[in-house]
Amino acid sequence: MKILLLLLCAPMFCSAWTGAVHVTGRLMCGPSPYRGEKVQIWDPNFLIGYSLWSEVSTDESGYFSIKGAGDDWSGVNPFLWIPNYCGSSTYVDKQCTEGLIQVNVPEEFISGTHTPSMTFDLGTVDIFRFKQSDRFWLSSIFGASKECRYV
Repeated sequence: MKILLLLLCAPMFCSAWTGAVHVTGRLMCGPSPYRGEKVQIWDPNFLIGYSLWSEVSTDESGYFSIKGAGDDWSGVNPFLWIPNYCGSSTYVDKQCTEGLIQVNVPEEFISGTHTPSMTFDLGTVDIFRFKQSDRFWLSSIFGASKECRYV
């Protein structure tokens, strides 16, 4: 009986959802391009944690093009993650974000393979207006609502 139960449950633990995305866009900081800043694709894992699928930096004009792919047996729900240093102040030798921007990739732009089949164009976004933190919920409980860097 235990063997039969194990055989019936095994596919659930061996199978995984696969997904891939391609996201493009342009980030602005008011009238200026948000240049040389990181843009990431993350996917939440089952129960707890996140997987980094990809990371790029914006170009001199604020444009980015990022592709990422991954697997998770609880489903794939990738999102774009952008630390927002636009309009932030420098204290001593540190600069901290004014907010952390999370943009969920719409389901119709997530392919079921490791190769993106469509491109999600975010368009031009002025991130100066984003001041709220949309940090990973568990991290925000423990106070990680900003990212800081040495300048």
